[in-house]
This record gives sequence, C-alpha cells and structure tokens, in this order.
Amino acid sequence: MSGLRATQASISLVGSNVANAETPGYVRKTVIQVAGTNGDYGSSVLLNGVDRQLDQYLQTQLRTETSGAAYADIRSTFLANLQNVYGNPAETGTIEDSFNKLLTAFQGLSTSPDSQSARISAVAAAQTMAQTLNATTQGIQNLHANAEMGINDSITTANNAMAQIAFINIQLQSGGKTDAATASLLDQRDQYITQLSEMMDIRTVVNDLNQVTVFTNSGVQLVGTEAAKLSFNPQGTMTPNTLYSSDPTKSNVGTITINFPRGGSYDLVSTNSIRSGKIAAYLELRDNTLVKAQAQVDQFAASMASALSDKTTAGTAAPGAPAGAAAVGASPQKLLDSALADYYAGQYDLAILGFESYVKTFPQSPQASFAQLHVGISQMQLGKYDPAITAFDTVIRNYPKSNEVPDAYVRKGTALKTQRETDQAREAFEYVIKNYPDTVAATVAQQRLQELLSQKP
Repeated sequence: MSGLRATQASISLVGSNVANAETPGYVRKTVIQVAGTNGDYGSSVLLNGVDRQLDQYLQTQLRTETSGAAYADIRSTFLANLQNVYGNPAETGTIEDSFNKLLTAFQGLSTSPDSQSARISAVAAAQTMAQTLNATTQGIQNLHANAEMGINDSITTANNAMAQIAFINIQLQSGGKTDAATASLLDQRDQYITQLSEMMDIRTVVNDLNQVTVFTNSGVQLVGTEAAKLSFNPQGTMTPNTLYSSDPTKSNVGTITINFPRGGSYDLVSTNSIRSGKIAAYLELRDNTLVKAQAQVDQFAASMASALSDKTTAGTAAPGAPAGAAAVGASPQKLLDSALADYYAGQYDLAILGFESYVKTFPQSPQASFAQLHVGISQMQLGKYDPAITAFDTVIRNYPKSNEVPDAYVRKGTALKTQRETDQAREAFEYVIKNYPDTVAATVAQQRLQELLSQKP
C-alpha cells in the first residue's frame, strides 16, 4: 500500500509540474522517497516530503541580474526620453535649429542694420530661441518629476513585497522539511523576493526553518519574520532648483527612510544603501543625470546671453529721452530691440528703462502695450511685485483692446498670488477665464486658479 501511495503522489506531482510549466515563479518538484521496513515482512517505500529542483547559486545570480536589468531598463527609457526632449539636430524646433536661425538672423542684421525686416527677424529668432530653451527646461523637469514619482511607486511595490515575505516566513514552521503546501509557499515567497530584487539590490539568508532574512547588499536588514517599512515624501512640482542634498535642511526632494519594526529609522539615500534596481536608477536620474542635463542647458543659455550683452556700442541719446534710450536713439524699433536684448540677457533693470522709454516716447505705437507688459514682467523677474502689478494695471487701463490684456491679468494674478493676496488673485484669474475663454491665457489662468484654491485654507 505504501508503494501505491508513493506512486500516486509522484504521478500527482508530475501532473502539477506539467500543468505549471509556464507559470511564472513555479519550481519543478519531485517526491522524496526513502526505504522503510514493515515489521518481519520486508521493506516498503515511505514519503519524506517534496523537493524543489532549484539551484540556489543560479537563483542568487538571477536576482542580482534582475536588479541590474531593472536599473539599466529605467535609465535607458529615461535617456531615450531625454533625447526626445533635445530632438534630432537635423529637425526643426530643436535648440540647434533655433540657435542656427538666431545666428543667421543676427548675421543679416549686422549686414543690414537699418533694415526693418532684419530687425524683426532678429527679435523673432531671439524669442524662438528663448521659447525653445524654456521648452527644453520644461521637458527635463517633467522627466525630473517622473523620476520622483517612479521612486514613490517603487517604494510602494517594495513595501508590499516585504510584507508578503514576512507573512510567508511566519507560516513556514516545518523545521526544514517540505510538503507540497510548504513548497508552494516557498514558490510564492521566491516570487516576492524576485519582485523586491527588481526594486533594489538584495541578498538573502535562509535558516533551518526555511525562513529567509533579506538584506540590502550594503547590509541593511529589510525583512525577517517582521518587515521593515520604507517611507518616501515625494515632491509634486519639480523645478531646476529642486535638488537633493544630504543636509535635510537644504534638500527639497524626497528621501527614502527605512523604519524598523522594533523602532528606529535610517536614511537609505544619504548612506548610498541602494545601489541597483529601479530605485537606484530613479535616484541616479533625479539627483545626477537630469541635474547635469539642466545645468548644460542653463550654461548654454548663460553663455549666449553673455555673448549678446557683453559688447555694447555707444550711440546718441534722443533729445529729452531717458538714459535707457541713449544707446539706441529715438527709432521705435531700435528702442524696443535694445530693451528686448537686455531682457533676454537677464539685465532686467536696463530692460525696464528701455521699455519705459519706448512707452513714453511712442505711446500710440501698436507695440506700446507689448513694451508696457514687459515692464511688469521684468519687475517680476526682479522680485518687485508691487511695481509689476502697477505695470500690468497700466496695460489693462491704457490699452484695453490690445492682445496683451489677458496676459496682463494672468501675470497680475500671479504676482498677487505670490504676495498672498488670495482674493484679488482669484478675481484676476476668474476675469480671464470668463472674458477670454478661448485663449492660452485662460488655460494658464485656470491652472493658476486651481493651484490657488488647493492652497487656500
């Protein structure tokens, strides 16, 4: 009878192996048979458990490679997306394309400095260049935010895997022996360990009760019969100034903390405790790769601004014109071009003088509202919000039919929002949404209004 039972168990296990051949995480199993005695009547076959046909060394190597593959996959995806932000140099709309067009426009201007079309082309090329740089920065910061969210999602996955490993550990009290149920639990646990290895680099130690203890490769214990819990404080909005620092008072991005089940916590980022897997890739991208990419764009923009503003040519001031107009005379386009050049070079004080001079000298010009708007924008760049609001009010009051009015309302609302004048800011945004519903300004106003309402207590 014992032989029949052993044969029956073996056939059942073979059937299970065949049925689960394509099941992820399933390990082939065999029956452990031993010889037994049956009193004075001979020998018999006894079942002594179920053996999982598993190479522990290969399993360890698989987990190491899983971490490395996850790390490489995340980096590859992000770097491909970063390349899409930069674009193909041969395509239009890229930094290279905008810069080449700017050089061409300036070369044309230097050849024909009195040409109205050459001046307009140069200003338009400069504006396009600025827009391209801004779009590139926005693309990099979107990736920056995606990396932050990727860390958050990976932490959630890791916490779930660790909790499941601890739960299965508690159920494994077989003293090293395995039956079919225990073997199934071990398969499940191995799947969660593999899942955890995708998130970070780990190593495992198994005791005599088949219970596993999981550590990071740096030696931090993650799970035994109790699981530690990882916490992360993601930052929703990322800017070029949103950077990591090992000094908590200077860091303004999320950090990963492990909270141990018996008390105590540990910063895994500042100690470089996670060195592979998805989390390590996201950290590397967020704190190094994308920061360097943004720095390169900033350096290019600064170098270009310096090249445009470091050399000046003396001119003759128009009679009665303010000092800011001296370098360009009384020509309307020259005044405006000079002010825009100062603005794009980041010399906002000079830009304000130029824009104000233009408005004062040519108040009826079609571009007077544009110049007045940029007085306010330049004031905001300097952090001078009250003068900025006054400048935007001037646009609204003096040029009520101009295309700059919706933008003036939005920027006024933004300045009021920064000064915590919540009600007035809301009124400005709502005015644009109601009266200019199909404009870009209305879209921006809607976004700013939502931000305002979410912050209002």
